[in-house]
Amino acid sequence: MQDKMLIRLIFCATVLFFSCTKNDGPQGTLGPPVDTLGTGWQRIKVDTTIAFRDVFFLNSLSGYVAGTGYIGKTSDGGLSWTNVLPDSLKDDFYRLYFSDAQHGWAAGSASLIRTKDGGATWERLLKSETFDLSFPDGNNGYVTTQYGSFYKTSNGGNSFTTFNPGGTTGSVGARAVYFLNAQYGWFQYGGSVYRTRDGGASFETVSINTLPAGQYVLSFIDSSKGWSAGLSGIYGTSDGGKTFKTLSGGQSIGSDVSFFDANNGFVLSNGNICSTTDGGATLNVLSRVHKANLVQIYFTDASHGWAVGSPGFMYRYVKP
Repeated sequence: MQDKMLIRLIFCATVLFFSCTKNDGPQGTLGPPVDTLGTGWQRIKVDTTIAFRDVFFLNSLSGYVAGTGYIGKTSDGGLSWTNVLPDSLKDDFYRLYFSDAQHGWAAGSASLIRTKDGGATWERLLKSETFDLSFPDGNNGYVTTQYGSFYKTSNGGNSFTTFNPGGTTGSVGARAVYFLNAQYGWFQYGGSVYRTRDGGASFETVSINTLPAGQYVLSFIDSSKGWSAGLSGIYGTSDGGKTFKTLSGGQSIGSDVSFFDANNGFVLSNGNICSTTDGGATLNVLSRVHKANLVQIYFTDASHGWAVGSPGFMYRYVKP
């Protein structure tokens, strides 16, 4: 009798254990990891053969996504996508940016391309490796490479000049660039930050080795307040890049930021999409994503946002 009772207890405990761990995210042992999406978020399957690298929206409906051999366009807020990239220009695209509804650029592992008609047609501007870009207007633009070169254009990409800020050479990780306007911007090489106030004619060293290598995002909302994001975490500065404070470290996937002012914005950290009201010092987790390795987020306003990664999933937010 006691043996039968013991068997029943073991059976019940086993059923209870597996029922509790079946859908327990990455720690679960039976089922695939699941997403925990907050109110207003939805997961959209676009193409699981594509690793998405970047996303950009002009407004709540019109936007673009870039990745491996793909540039997609949407006119319904990301619910459906059309590949607008011709086969002749396929590349592994890291970044894209639009200065208006017609003019956009995409940086890839072997090229820089441009559209002047809202993605209907594209042309190759550079046939070389490019990594990050910043176009504060339709004419003035700045493009970085993995290995320290820096391209500048004043005619939308018809021609470029090349230089190396701070004499940077070699290979030490990702390169990030951000310009507030045509004259004022920053360039990150490895852990060092450089700044220009004259449109790239000259650069001053702001800080040396203040950031870890592997950072691929720079973002500023004015000449003082900014953020660095990437594989090593999220860092904030309040003095134009002279010093950075760790806001979120130990990234296993990647990180990104999207701020509207010095305090309010959204942060991607370790697969968590978060909101913040104090510049990233504290993070309020809105969604925990496990079914995709998220690398980039973009918000047009506090009510509309998107997150992308691999394999081929997009996460869309519309405030209820």
